[in-house]
Amino acid sequence: MKIISSLAVGILIGVLIGVVIGVLTHHIWIERTSTSRHWAAVKDYVAYIRDSSHAQRDSQSGLSYVTAPSDDPEPHLAALVAAGEIQHLDIVLPTVPETNRAAVLHWMTFCEQHPEDIVYTYGNTSLVAFPTKGQQPLHFNIWFPESSQPVVQQLISELQDMGTRQKSATP
Repeated sequence: MKIISSLAVGILIGVLIGVVIGVLTHHIWIERTSTSRHWAAVKDYVAYIRDSSHAQRDSQSGLSYVTAPSDDPEPHLAALVAAGEIQHLDIVLPTVPETNRAAVLHWMTFCEQHPEDIVYTYGNTSLVAFPTKGQQPLHFNIWFPESSQPVVQQLISELQDMGTRQKSATP
């Protein structure tokens, strides 16, 4: 009888250890794959947007635009921010008007030239929670790894300089 009860205790302990290991492995696996899934979704979205074969020209403004795929990257970006893999800034530059085409082209070009430092960015003054009267300031959102803070600060400084130069050039 003692042999059966010690065998049952051994089996029970083995099953409990197996369950604990299984739960921990499952949790770690889900965490890893969910982050990689978010990274893949963001990278696919950015690749689609940057592919010039998807661009169309607006006949009124002469600018090119891309109709975005249906998978919105923001939930994936938010998950990466929550996981501590990237940071997000909502930037409003009051000294740079959103009509300053040179500034808009500068931040877009800058971001495209730093794909390892800037994960994703977009600008749209119509999405400002509290719009100001008169001319709208340049407003954009940017997601980047923490190690890229100096690059993002460089972009902000360059844009602020453009706003200051424009202001001093205005009579």
